[in-house]
Amino acid sequence: GAASATPLPAFDHRMTGEVTRDHPKLAVVLAATLILISLLGRAVPTTSAAPGRSAHQTREQEQIDAYIHARMQAAHIPGLALGIIRGKEVVYLKGYGIAGPDGRHVTPQTPFILGSTSKSFTALAIMQLVEAGKIDLDAPVTTYLPWFRTADAAASARITVRNLLIQNSGLPVDVGREGFAENDQSDTALENGIRQLAGVQLNHPAGQAYEYANENYSILGLIIQAVSGRSYEEYIESQIFAPLHMRHSAATISDPAVSDLACGYRSWLFWPVPFDAPYPRRLTPAGFLISSAEDMAHYLIAQLNGGSYGENQIVSPAGIAAQHTAGATVNASSAYGMGWVIHQPQPTRFEHIGDVSTFHSNMLLLSEQQIGIVILTNIGGVNNTTAMNIPIEGVAAILLGH
Repeated sequence: GAASATPLPAFDHRMTGEVTRDHPKLAVVLAATLILISLLGRAVPTTSAAPGRSAHQTREQEQIDAYIHARMQAAHIPGLALGIIRGKEVVYLKGYGIAGPDGRHVTPQTPFILGSTSKSFTALAIMQLVEAGKIDLDAPVTTYLPWFRTADAAASARITVRNLLIQNSGLPVDVGREGFAENDQSDTALENGIRQLAGVQLNHPAGQAYEYANENYSILGLIIQAVSGRSYEEYIESQIFAPLHMRHSAATISDPAVSDLACGYRSWLFWPVPFDAPYPRRLTPAGFLISSAEDMAHYLIAQLNGGSYGENQIVSPAGIAAQHTAGATVNASSAYGMGWVIHQPQPTRFEHIGDVSTFHSNMLLLSEQQIGIVILTNIGGVNNTTAMNIPIEGVAAILLGH
């Protein structure tokens, strides 16, 4: 694409994932990037890219390769998958590094646990059910889960579906971090987790202030089950993954579609160590969907094109626009939409990060330029969030000609 004279603003990732950290200025990031690119050789990844590349595209992709290789070395990332779209086309897919200690290579089809980028899928499912006339965004949660309550029954009765989506229900961020150590795979795991909220005090009245809590999206997952008559996992797989041709994605770790799931790593003294972390089914709608870079590229095409992918329309353009509309204010330049963080002023950018103990993900939409980027890694960002969030910023900068 043509180079842009508009500088890419620094991202603000505060309160957009399970872990919060201040983000460095983009100028520093790009300066370091240029140095690293000049010093380090070109990566040799598993690749899939559009044929007939122009000389400009080839140079751009070589720069991206060198940059990703540099960032992986700097942040000790064992494996990474990258997907880039422009408009309705997937223009770049690559796998870098290893998917596990057996040395198998990451490919564009390698599945990764997404972390909180799962939330936009849950929000999309809610919008589908809104358009089907089964959910009212401004109805109380108790309309669909009559037993739902927190410690203050009257206060929790005022929480609406919209409050959950835009993260201003009043549920505390800390309660949203509970359950990560659980490995309950039962069909009642999701409901069991939400029933535990009966003893939780809200931090503020519903609708009053933004506070990021995973449980908001777990509740939405249970609402999806209640109104659709099928499990959350079945709904996501049939109504989103299937029409988007996401063949290496799943809503449960036991699905054969993700049998080659990348091994997750934790950082120990800044070095990656394989770790078999729990897979808590109660948090699937908030952070434990599984997908590949290739599949996520299909998903970003639908997000950039009014819910359309190929011949399939998974939600109306208005439904996508609702997800991308600013809801609760995060700070002076950012707001939480429905599973997306919206950065303004212009040009508007939509992004989300995902972080569980052994995986990290980033997705970004630059709607004016019709660019979408996804990066998946098989190491968690705990205590290393800033370094894990840098790669997508640098790729975006390269694509914008900086």
